[in-house]
Amino acid sequence: MKNWMYFLLLLCLVPMTGCAGCRNDIKARGGLLGEYEGDYIVISQSGGLIMDCYVLKNVYVQSETNSDGWKFTDEYGNLTRIGGDTKVIRIQDAEELDKWHEYHMEFETMTYREKFGESGS
Repeated sequence: MKNWMYFLLLLCLVPMTGCAGCRNDIKARGGLLGEYEGDYIVISQSGGLIMDCYVLKNVYVQSETNSDGWKFTDEYGNLTRIGGDTKVIRIQDAEELDKWHEYHMEFETMTYREKFGESGS
């Protein structure tokens, strides 16, 4: 009986993991069932300039319902909401995460690219 239940579960999961859209959804959530924390780079731009670059570890960046915005709670417990021209990257490789620099224009006198180089990362 137990083997039969595993077979049915496998039968249900194979089609879900086989389509490209499903694989994207699984990567976005961090797993097959549920939503899981991970490492992210969140870049907010205005007029082609980086206004904020968040380097986030062990968080979940979530799309705002009925909006083009994003929200996350940082390591200090602060809820942040971002909208507009924003790029969200879920990082799989820790070495890739280390290439990015935390930046917030309100605390800086130089642009992100002036401070960290032309490549932006």
